[in-house]
Amino acid sequence: MAGRIAATTVINAVVLAGFAVLFLARRNYEFIVYASSLVVAIALIEVTGRKFAYSLTARAGFSVWMFLHLAGGAFSINGERIYDTMLLSIAGKPYDILKFDQAIHAFCYFVITLFLDAVVRHLSRKDSSMLLSAVIVVLAAMGISALNEVIEFATVVFFGAKGVGGYYNNALDLVFNLIGILAAAALCTATKRADSPSSTR
Repeated sequence: MAGRIAATTVINAVVLAGFAVLFLARRNYEFIVYASSLVVAIALIEVTGRKFAYSLTARAGFSVWMFLHLAGGAFSINGERIYDTMLLSIAGKPYDILKFDQAIHAFCYFVITLFLDAVVRHLSRKDSSMLLSAVIVVLAAMGISALNEVIEFATVVFFGAKGVGGYYNNALDLVFNLIGILAAAALCTATKRADSPSSTR
């Protein structure tokens, strides 16, 4: 039905509003900035969704990521913020791999890549190169990844945010973003090959 708002958009708006109230009450301005950027992201997905036919996997993935992202900054376990929790001890300091933060970065950009793949697929010619399309998607996703790090830096400059981390954290964010991006790009390419008429010959 034309003009109908997607269920995931409604869910996202309700969840974001709840967390925004919590962050305002705590005067957590770092996450208020993130919440503001999420309003733009939610609106963009809703407005462009009909044109680019985003998959339910991408939409649901965004909802799951947004909740985990906000919860990671809002709640603590045994006095430690969830975002700083070590999930699996793979590498010690100064890398501290694998933290919740790093896993969420990888998952976030896996989802973002699914959205970008839908956009590139819509804009590409039917006979366009799958490899070239994948490269464009990867580069576009990394561009968004870099923009996110700029936003994080802005929270440090203007609000004195302390949860962002230093050089290693910034670099590892980009690395885990790339891991998620490459995984999604590989999945999308494999799916296209499986669906390609030539693959059934």
